[in-house]
Amino acid sequence: MPGVRVKTVQRYRFRVFYRVLATGDAIEIVHIRHTSRKTRSDESD
Repeated sequence: MPGVRVKTVQRYRFRVFYRVLATGDAIEIVHIRHTSRKTRSDESD
């Protein structure tokens, strides 16, 4: 997805995927993922 940024929250082990809206004064949270979860590529092993 174009324009999506990622911020890792170390204390709670989450990755927050977000994008800054065109107005520049707000963000849109796209996805939140716990870092201990397997990725899709890990699940096929």
